[in-house]
Amino acid sequence: MPDGVKHLSDLEYAKIDGRSLTLDLYLPEKTSGKLPVVVWVHGGGWQSGNKNSTPAVYLTAHGYAVASISYRLSGVAKFPTQIQDCKAAVRWLRANAEKYNLDPARFGAWGASAGGHLVALLGATKNIAEFENAHGNREYDSHIQAVVDFYGPTDFLQMDAHAPADSRIIHDAPDSPESRLIGAPIQENKDKVQKANPITYITKNAPPFLIVHGDKDPAVPLHQSQLLHAALTKAGVSSNLWIIPGAGHGFGAEHRDTLERRILAFFDIHLKDSSTETLPPDGLRQFVYKKTSQGDLQVSVHFPDGWKKTDKRPAIVFFFGGGWKQGTIEQFRYQADYFAKRGMVTLRADYRVESRHKTTPMEAVEDAKSAVRWLRANAETLGVDPNRLVAAGGSAGGHLAACAGLTQTDDATLEDSRISSRPNVLILFNPVLRLENEPFALSEEKKRAISPVQHIRPNAPPILLFFGTEDRLLAQGKEFIQKSKSIQNSCELFVASGQTHGFFNRSPWREATLRQADRFLIALGYLSGEPTVELNEKVELIRD
Repeated sequence: MPDGVKHLSDLEYAKIDGRSLTLDLYLPEKTSGKLPVVVWVHGGGWQSGNKNSTPAVYLTAHGYAVASISYRLSGVAKFPTQIQDCKAAVRWLRANAEKYNLDPARFGAWGASAGGHLVALLGATKNIAEFENAHGNREYDSHIQAVVDFYGPTDFLQMDAHAPADSRIIHDAPDSPESRLIGAPIQENKDKVQKANPITYITKNAPPFLIVHGDKDPAVPLHQSQLLHAALTKAGVSSNLWIIPGAGHGFGAEHRDTLERRILAFFDIHLKDSSTETLPPDGLRQFVYKKTSQGDLQVSVHFPDGWKKTDKRPAIVFFFGGGWKQGTIEQFRYQADYFAKRGMVTLRADYRVESRHKTTPMEAVEDAKSAVRWLRANAETLGVDPNRLVAAGGSAGGHLAACAGLTQTDDATLEDSRISSRPNVLILFNPVLRLENEPFALSEEKKRAISPVQHIRPNAPPILLFFGTEDRLLAQGKEFIQKSKSIQNSCELFVASGQTHGFFNRSPWREATLRQADRFLIALGYLSGEPTVELNEKVELIRD
């Protein structure tokens, strides 16, 4: 049990024929405001398993209440008893929300295998009388606002047809878990199977889904999740299917950190920030975009006035400088605030640095790519157009943005590589573009691997660079733009006469570079109108 968690065990949510149905509730000891709730539903083929442990407990450290529920197994009662029990547990939690400081408007569900099937049903079946009219607290809603489904079955009738060669279950058999669930052989009782299929009930009003499945699952074929994802997408429901290469039925410890980060981000967006009404007055929110062995990495997101979740706004993510050794996300607050006022969703991303994390630029590059991928993966719920993402940064941060757009280094292990980590536009403030002469304990091969000037290829994103004429890095910028233009890439370089490294952090050059960046984005169709930034002193950036 993690520190700072209050565990309330065996809370009775219903009593059927003298049998007590219970749940365990995990609450953070320190809270501020009503808690969003995640309901965990265990697996076990609907015939085994219990509520006594849950991987969801880690969410309590991030401001969630977690309820791990029991339900009657197929040896005791047949379908739809299991979903009736799950819904009764949700209603009981809402009925007792005041007692346990829960927010009844923010409920998510997470389940694995048979539990994945049941949470998919929880999400898909709103106001289905047969599933609701059991147990107590019927005046309360059993609907949930977000679903995480780990490799749950959907259409039992198609399982054997798509089973891998090493499948350990004959699903059509009379004694299969699926046949036992409905109380009869599935192929002979197709009406009962259809009733147990979450896809039967999907409408455009279903909540968002995150579906996770291994492509080597020998128990529940990947095809089951593909069917669900396709049905949700067809209905216009937000659905993200994450296929983990090489994973079987269940995910090992090597996947845990990545899974926890992805699930937390999903619930944070849908249970903490799902509408404009939940935005604070300053329009600023923090999210964990990545979990690493050195600690969580956060991103601060600035939402513009009038933002709606259904928007398709351009977005820009800023990476601070500091020689990969130090620095904070506060560096680009002024620029982030400005572009938010201009209508963009803006982000300031933390990443691993030597002073705080004992890491090298290699890890920082990985983090920058992870931040862009996180933004693109969550574009729909952030009101962002995933095809209009800008990466920007200064010095080391400019290097990271450039690497995200140009280099071919490996991305973070287990991240969904189908989601591109490449930004569509780059804005670079005196970036480091060559690492060969930088004093890091990296091999020359690794330094070249993360030297953007070594990776200029046709069809690179449009790029805007700023340098001071007295900056030693200007030579790298000139080399970069020469190589880019030689292959007809879109690349612009502006210089500030007499200025040294970091000039863009100071007025009036801060405003001058910001105005030029604004014009650059206007030309690309990312912004409209005229720049609104005002210069207190007349200075001029010179196109090189």
